[in-house]
Amino acid sequence: MKRTGEAETLLEKSLLAKPDPRVASSLSKLAFSLGDKTTGLAVLANWGGAKSERLEMRREYAGSRIATGDLVGARRDYEALLKQHPNDPLVLNNLAWLIQKDDPNRALTLVTLANKISPASATMQKRLAG
Repeated sequence: MKRTGEAETLLEKSLLAKPDPRVASSLSKLAFSLGDKTTGLAVLANWGGAKSERLEMRREYAGSRIATGDLVGARRDYEALLKQHPNDPLVLNNLAWLIQKDDPNRALTLVTLANKISPASATMQKRLAG
């Protein structure tokens, strides 16, 4: 409907009235879709970013750091996530992507494990084919 301004206002009011990580995630995604990466990342950072108790928020924050070009920060976040969630296929896959040039053997090990854990995942199939 192209009423992004109204959507943004509604999400912001909703977040203030009743803080919810799903609303924060939606607001962040909206900001990114509008090309406002700074706001998108800031919304997630305000929800704890890499220090959030919620795995989903931490993964989203790390992924958003990739989108903003902060590959060093994203790698640091994914390394920390890997220590706490060593069998999370998304964490394994994204970390593999981040380190593929610096440490191709480790990247292959990580993406192979991700594929073993979640062989039907389209993301894993693309990584292995690409």
